[in-house]
Amino acid sequence: EVNATVEHYNIERVEIWTKEGQQATLTMQPYKWVWKTLKFGDDYIQAVAYDTKGRMVTSQIDVIKLF
Repeated sequence: EVNATVEHYNIERVEIWTKEGQQATLTMQPYKWVWKTLKFGDDYIQAVAYDTKGRMVTSQIDVIKLF
């Protein structure tokens, strides 16, 4: 789950990325994505949030996926 907020502007979309590329584009709260791909090893999950003014911010975590 991604918690995306911006003062005075609305979030337009949140993109979810992993090493395999873009996984989802979320346009409605709550911004949730379930990783259903089977994978073993290290990866990352990156959320890129865009507001209605076209500005963006990213957040990334490194993960080890075991299923």
